[in-house]
Amino acid sequence: MSNNKRTRSFRCSDTLWTLIAKTADDAGKKPSEVVTEALAAHCGDLIRKDRQLTGQQVTSLVIKLEKMEAELLKMKDAIGNERKNQNTG
Repeated sequence: MSNNKRTRSFRCSDTLWTLIAKTADDAGKKPSEVVTEALAAHCGDLIRKDRQLTGQQVTSLVIKLEKMEAELLKMKDAIGNERKNQNTG
C-alpha cells in the first residue's frame, strides 16, 4: 500500500454525503480525508476481527505489505527493462 493517491469515485446518498461534509468541516478536513479514514478504520477492523490481531499488529502488517509492494514494483521495472533490452538487442 503506497502513499500514492488516485482519484476514485463512489455513489452515496445525499444524506450520507451531507453527514460526511459536516464531519469534515467540523474536523477541519476535506471530505475525501474523512472517507479515507473511515474506510481505513473499517478495513482495519475487518482484518483484526478475521485474524484476531491487535491494532499494532495490523499496523505492522500494513508496513510489511508496503515494503513488499515496493519490492514487487522494483522487480516489475527490472523485468520490463530486461524485456526492452532483449527487444532492442
